[in-house]
Amino acid sequence: MTEDREIAAMTAITKAFDGLDSEAIGRVLAWGAARFGTAPLVTAQASLPGPQNGSNEVHLDFPSLFSQAQPSTDPDRALVGGYWLQVVNGADDFVSQDVNGELKNVGEGVGNITDALSKLMRRKPAQAMQTQKTGKSKQGRKRYKLTAPGIAKVQSFLSEDGSPE
Repeated sequence: MTEDREIAAMTAITKAFDGLDSEAIGRVLAWGAARFGTAPLVTAQASLPGPQNGSNEVHLDFPSLFSQAQPSTDPDRALVGGYWLQVVNGADDFVSQDVNGELKNVGEGVGNITDALSKLMRRKPAQAMQTQKTGKSKQGRKRYKLTAPGIAKVQSFLSEDGSPE
């Protein structure tokens, strides 16, 4: 009986996603995971109805997203990490340490994550912005948010051919 209810739930979700773009689907999935206190159990890419970032795939884990984006510089690596936390996981903003933690998990940690994020803020147009700093020292904890141009840059990395612009 449980399997029938699961199939019915999956069918309802598939119908609900019909016509939504990848960003909307990502927000819904992030909300659902947060609302029900769970995380995706699948660690590979899975097909969902409709295009996701220019393809038929949605990223259910950071290594898959990072692999497709193929960022080649520390600021671009930080950008992809921030995208994962903010856009895919639905965070309002993120801590630099969390970005570098994700990057270290895929063997691509950044030597100075604050410097990488500062470079994103200095790009024209700015691809990230600092939203908060706690502590008085230069090393105080900082929170960041990607800007629309920063999000667009990562989405360009995730184009159909998977190569950066």
